[in-house]
Amino acid sequence: ILTHLLELDPLPFPEHSFDLILCNPPYIPSSALAHLPKSVALWEDHRALDGLNAQGTSFFHRLFSILDTLIDKKRSVERCLPIAVFEMDGDAQQPFIESLFKACHFSDWNIHFYRDSGGKTRTFSIEWKQ
Repeated sequence: ILTHLLELDPLPFPEHSFDLILCNPPYIPSSALAHLPKSVALWEDHRALDGLNAQGTSFFHRLFSILDTLIDKKRSVERCLPIAVFEMDGDAQQPFIESLFKACHFSDWNIHFYRDSGGKTRTFSIEWKQ
């Protein structure tokens, strides 16, 4: 699926086929890859880490552009589910993700950011407005 998203290929499933998306996308800024701890750099496939731009947000750009076609609104609302939950690279990415969210004009959705136990913004969710 990652290859389809990044290469702008059609996705291999029908529209409106998900109630919820949980995602740990590649989100590390490309320039930071050289500075990863050895425990990560030696074992993780760099395609699973590289966010493909200076902010590490390429994947979010693509996914946000098609998110409304992936979610089955009726089932998601009936089950009181968020639309999507994503891992991110912390406080530095939050402004870029907020700007992208606003630029997509998701008028029926809210975005919420959450901190990990170390106090760093680590995840965000997109949810239906109540």
